[in-house]
Amino acid sequence: PTWRRWFELFICTRQSAGFPFLHQDTCGVHACTFQTQGRKQYTLMKPTDSPYLYPSGPSGTRSQVPAVDIIQGTVDLDKFP
Repeated sequence: PTWRRWFELFICTRQSAGFPFLHQDTCGVHACTFQTQGRKQYTLMKPTDSPYLYPSGPSGTRSQVPAVDIIQGTVDLDKFP
């Protein structure tokens, strides 16, 4: 398929948790992140680990694993082995 060029801008306040879910970028997307204040944490996975992200949604790029559980280290390993 032919993909259009698009731009996304996410602005978060001090009280927000930031980007709300674990996801996989697609379409050969190149991302650039700027953070003017505070801290940012990234969790990177190998492409071969994709099945363990439990993809869902129409595009299959959004994980069923709650991002807050990943950040806090409280992922339910019975539900997401």
